[in-house]
Amino acid sequence: MKRANIQCFDNNYTGYILIEDEDDMVEYDQTLMKENVFTTVDDLVESSTRGFMGHCNTRLGNVVHTIAGIKGQGELRVLNSLVESVVVKRYEYLSKGIKLAISNNGGYFPIPKDAIIEKLSEYVYTEKDINIRQFEGGRHWYASVGGIDVIDDFFGRQFNTYDYAHQTAIKFMKQLNEQKP
Repeated sequence: MKRANIQCFDNNYTGYILIEDEDDMVEYDQTLMKENVFTTVDDLVESSTRGFMGHCNTRLGNVVHTIAGIKGQGELRVLNSLVESVVVKRYEYLSKGIKLAISNNGGYFPIPKDAIIEKLSEYVYTEKDINIRQFEGGRHWYASVGGIDVIDDFFGRQFNTYDYAHQTAIKFMKQLNEQKP
């Protein structure tokens, strides 16, 4: 996937995924978006089986749970509707020749025509891309690298200590960097 530094709106957006056409969008949807949606479905199911409704481990899972509660709809229906509306809107932009920038957490914006785009031949994750958090009153720590949830060798997303979360995030970051073409 193409990465770029994009200068617009009086800001610099570093390392964003650059979507220039429908082929780029398909590649993104079949890799990162698909992984994010599958992780969210797993998270919603796990949350409901633990008896902690609304205690999701992913950002998207928490958003879906909140919307489902407000609308009184099932979480999977809300997730499907949310993903569908986002995907349709992105393809509408692309059909008009408008490029998109997608952040590491999946948020996106249309790139204005006067933006300065510096394509990166390769994006290398650094420790600045590591985010480790703990929910208020929570026992576990959660980590992400560039907005991608860190999963340990046992497919877990919760870590008992900050140090273990950080060590696992560094290992995960190195794995991400080795996957680059």
